[in-house]
Amino acid sequence: MVRCKVCYLYPQTVLINCKQKNHIPPICSELGTLPRGSILESHLQSDIHKECIKADFISKLSVSDTDISAPINKLISNQNKKVAQRIGEFMCTIFNNAKRGTLSAWSWPSREVVDLKRKKLDVSIEFKALEIHEGDLQYITPTYYRDFLSCIVQADIINLKNKLKTCLAISIRCDGSVDRTQIDNIHVLAKVILENGEDELIFIGFEEPKSKGALGYFEAVQTAINQLIDWKETMNLVSSFVTDGASVNTGQKKGLWTLIENERKADEIKVPIMKIWCAVHRSALAWEKLTQQVSEVSKIIETCSSISTYFHQSGVRTKELKIIAEKENIKYVQLPKYFDVRWTEFTYSLLVGILKNWRVLVKYFMFNLQNTIKDSKAVGFYKILTDINKLKLLCFLADLGYLYTRFQKQIQSDELLIFDIEARKDGLKKNIEQLINSPLIGGWEYILTQEIVTEYEPSTDNTKIKLKEIELHDKISLGRTKSSRNLYVSEDRTFSSVRNDSIEHIMSYLDLRLDVSEWNDLKPLACLNESISDEDLKICHDKICPDFELLDFVTSYKEACCIPQLRNKKISKEVLKALLNNYEGWKPLVISVARILAAKPHSADVERLISYYNVLKTCGRSSLLPETIKNSLYIKLNMCNVSKFDPHPAVIKWLSDKKRHNKVHPLAKQQEWYGGVFEEARLSKTADEDLAIKDICIQF
Repeated sequence: MVRCKVCYLYPQTVLINCKQKNHIPPICSELGTLPRGSILESHLQSDIHKECIKADFISKLSVSDTDISAPINKLISNQNKKVAQRIGEFMCTIFNNAKRGTLSAWSWPSREVVDLKRKKLDVSIEFKALEIHEGDLQYITPTYYRDFLSCIVQADIINLKNKLKTCLAISIRCDGSVDRTQIDNIHVLAKVILENGEDELIFIGFEEPKSKGALGYFEAVQTAINQLIDWKETMNLVSSFVTDGASVNTGQKKGLWTLIENERKADEIKVPIMKIWCAVHRSALAWEKLTQQVSEVSKIIETCSSISTYFHQSGVRTKELKIIAEKENIKYVQLPKYFDVRWTEFTYSLLVGILKNWRVLVKYFMFNLQNTIKDSKAVGFYKILTDINKLKLLCFLADLGYLYTRFQKQIQSDELLIFDIEARKDGLKKNIEQLINSPLIGGWEYILTQEIVTEYEPSTDNTKIKLKEIELHDKISLGRTKSSRNLYVSEDRTFSSVRNDSIEHIMSYLDLRLDVSEWNDLKPLACLNESISDEDLKICHDKICPDFELLDFVTSYKEACCIPQLRNKKISKEVLKALLNNYEGWKPLVISVARILAAKPHSADVERLISYYNVLKTCGRSSLLPETIKNSLYIKLNMCNVSKFDPHPAVIKWLSDKKRHNKVHPLAKQQEWYGGVFEEARLSKTADEDLAIKDICIQF
């Protein structure tokens, strides 16, 4: 007797696909049938055997592989196909909403009704109001929106966990931010080098600290990571932490870095951890120091900020300013509001805004001087804007800010390594030094020197300075009488002395804040160079990969340097992929390079994450649950683009969570999220408001 070793294991699949629904063919039974060639050949070609082969293949897959490989029609029963189709369409819309970030769950039902109306619209016939049929509004509620969002994330999260478990290196970066509802969240991202050599930025999550200080910060980071992957398991792969320079992070006794280091020692984790202070934050501190320590710079920025506030406080003034700009055929640039968080960005945009609007501002304040009732603030602003030394200082600071903002953008690049900071800093210092002898070509100071006109008047023996037909004055050269007690006090410095002092300050602050000498020991990994000494390789090994044998690291390094395609090559993803061709032989070197590539010298991507968070959680959406925000950020940052999104795994997840009913809700149109869509929603809202008014009536 003979039987099919696959088909007899799946009698239910056999019954579904055979003609006689209550009879299993003998070859598919446990007892079997006679060994005839015609029977065997017929069975192998039958649908019964093919479907049982598929069922056997699916049964051996993991849950995540099943979601990917199993045909959707085998995982969704016939009665759920129609529901699954609708849910899949909904999930595509919700996925796109999460990618955009500005569309809310509250407005989603109305947008679905609009989509339904658009599908039924026919402009060739007479218009009819939209008729909603039974079941059209089923599942279209903000609550289901949240469920769909969660299912999309949960269906994908298995793949993400596999990435983290099999990656070569992980760099954790985190930063805190207080949102619009005064909730202090710690946001966590991971820079990951995958097993194929590609890099990926992964959103981990955010958490609110339960306690104050570094311990609460540490526990928040730990909780955020634990929700995605086990903390202990992650720490065996984490090779660097990137934060800002706040004491809660860098404190030597109880800072976040110290707490992480102590725990790793207690758990005997051999993987070293590089503690990196974000280079962008450090450079911002250098600029902030300059604007505080040089009094003239501090005063001119304060004055520009006051001018901006002067117009922001009055719509009438702004309107008058725009009218003058229109008459003079000058493009008006909106002046920025005071913002001290991103100080470098604010001060540069403020200075450029004042300079671009300079002629309009001067004419506005000049017109104010002609009024009977004079505005003392306007008089003061006019004197400052027409002072040639103040104007030169404004132009110099704008040029300096231009160079500095370009530098900050460069050190935010995702291609930047910790070794590249020094070269970028030296390039900035060289450009700044050149400002001592000559202005920046094409910059504000250069244009000012080109456009200033001097006119000598023999009758008065005076020289007039004009810019765009506006007369300027030189307050310092005119001078004024001082009292005897102030004769030896420096009241005003010339522009050249302020410029030289500013350059000296910013150069010293850059050297102080952007000191990267701590990474000199890792220089052998900046470029694969066969001239590197054994002593340098030993020091590098102790700092980057002491969890591997020194002999293996040094040997693999020297072997790689002998390969023409790798010799004298700067470390990059392409070099890592080339090294992966001999992963087993060069594993210490591969892991070391991966750790360097993961350790980016900035946490600018966390700042972008916080910006995405603030786009989602506005004042009008302050009641959003943290889980909803996390799911939206997960989709935006961790998942593919809309065109490649496959809703099948999420639909299966949603259908398998619990039994879904087909109950029809007759009062669906009356729900408040359909306001402006259905008349019933407006009437229902009016009735609720009347009831609320009655409830709050004062009674004695």
